[in-house]
This record gives sequence, structure tokens and C-alpha cells, in this order.
Amino acid sequence: MKNIYKIRLFILLCLGIFLCVACLSSCTNKSDEETGCVMPDLRPLSLDSLNTCKTPIVIDVNLPENEYTIIQTQERFNELVTPSQCFTPIDFSKYELVIGKKQLSSNLADLGYELAQSCESNLLNITLKKGRLTIAPIVVYHLLIPKSNIPPTVKVEVTDF
Repeated sequence: MKNIYKIRLFILLCLGIFLCVACLSSCTNKSDEETGCVMPDLRPLSLDSLNTCKTPIVIDVNLPENEYTIIQTQERFNELVTPSQCFTPIDFSKYELVIGKKQLSSNLADLGYELAQSCESNLLNITLKKGRLTIAPIVVYHLLIPKSNIPPTVKVEVTDF
């Protein structure tokens, strides 16, 4: 009788190991078998993560309102951006800076970023949620994206809170 329980336990253990291996193998980067495309893992960074100061980063960009740009070199950064004094330099060999301005009709309540990747495109969705105060700021948004062969397309959406 004890041997039957050992056999059942062994079968359950083998089944559990098989399911774990199958689950783990399905979570790896998938490649498109027809094109050989393998998507890199692009994890955006906030400029605030590079901040070495105790005060928040204050940054301005010389762009018209409601426009954005993708900065790929230090020279272009120096032309367009005025950062706060203790700003950590960006490694432009690894990152691109997406930066833009957006005029809102009320205060900024929340700011969100989402990067959707595919083998053909990198779509960066920026969501600005307006609050209920009658202050109408110009918001400067910015995000570091690891460099890839596919330049990001940026979509800015303004929603009510």
C-alpha cells in the first residue's frame, strides 16, 4: 500500500516539474520564426532615477508647446535642454531622451508612460491626466529609452482625472 502512495507522489512530482518547465519556457523572449525578429527588452527610465540631488529635477526644453523631440547626442541636449544645477549626465551611447512640452487647461494630476514593443515599432504612450484646479501649466515630460534599431514613435494623450 505504501508503494502505491510513493508511485502517486512520484507521478505528481514529475507532473509538477513538467508544468514548471513548460511555464518558464513560455515566459522567455519570443522570436518571430519567419523573420527571425527578437525583441530587445527596452525598459524606460525616468530622469529622476539619475537625480543625485535631494531636490526634484527641474528641466526646461526649448521646443514649441505641444511638441516633442528625441535627443540622441549630448550636443543636441545642450542646444535644447536647460537642466537643474546638479543634473547627472545622460549616457547617450545607451539611451535616447524623449522630451516634450504640453499645455494643459488645468493642473497635472498624474503622468504615465507605457512602451509597447513589436518587431516593427516601439510606441511610447505618454498619458497626462488633468486635475480639477484652474491652474493651466505647461508640462515638460521626459523619459530615457534604451537605444534600439527602431526609433520610438511617441503618442501624447491628455485625459481628465
